[in-house]
Amino acid sequence: MEDNSGGKLNFKNDLRRFLRIFIFVFVIVFLVINSGKVFGMFNYGVVYGNLFKDYLSEKIQENRIDNSNPFAALPSISPVPTPTPVASIIPSQALVSSAGPAPATSKKPVATPFVATSFIEIPKIGIKVPIVFQNSTNTKVLEKALKSGVVHYPTSSLPGQSGAVMIAGHSAPAGWKRNYDWVFNRINELPAGSEIFIYYNNQKIRYTVVRNFLLNPGAAIPVNSSFSKSLYLSTCWPPGQSKAKRMIVEAQGS
Repeated sequence: MEDNSGGKLNFKNDLRRFLRIFIFVFVIVFLVINSGKVFGMFNYGVVYGNLFKDYLSEKIQENRIDNSNPFAALPSISPVPTPTPVASIIPSQALVSSAGPAPATSKKPVATPFVATSFIEIPKIGIKVPIVFQNSTNTKVLEKALKSGVVHYPTSSLPGQSGAVMIAGHSAPAGWKRNYDWVFNRINELPAGSEIFIYYNNQKIRYTVVRNFLLNPGAAIPVNSSFSKSLYLSTCWPPGQSKAKRMIVEAQGS
């Protein structure tokens, strides 16, 4: 009886060799045809765009003006003059921002040029950032100013004066550190008794947290009239979701 084992072995070896060549050629052809998509998977810019621009950036952009911005909860109070920036008592390591002069004429609202000489400090959550003062209540101007720090609402009282000081800031998803979008991410962690300091007009003004609470977008802050001096911080809540609620921190001045 003839032994065909050698022939079978050669056939198997030839088959394996053919399969290897076929798979190799198939992979090469697949990569050539789909090179854009395949290499895009390893392109940081593409991955960043898909994951962050389409998701996290969308969350941040919800803060665009639609009556659901951080200022939506701030009530109108009798107008007060916007201060002229003066020398600050902030240490030299504090953040300082500046902007060039605004055009003489413009049809679009323009943010008031400023040099950051006023700051807010919240030791409990490790915040020390500039306060931007604006003349205009135009929401586009205020929104632009939020890129440079937190913003004093122009019709509220000035720091240290009698009445209610209103300050708004952004909040953002965890890990987001663009501009000052993150600044009020943790104001919900301020229990009663927490200190807030405002450096303004060569003064260090102290406020003590009384409570924090949530409001619906557009609802006015219930100002506590029993306080001669008060401070209200406002931000979108949860962080990055401007159409949800407003987190308000109420503090009493010394």
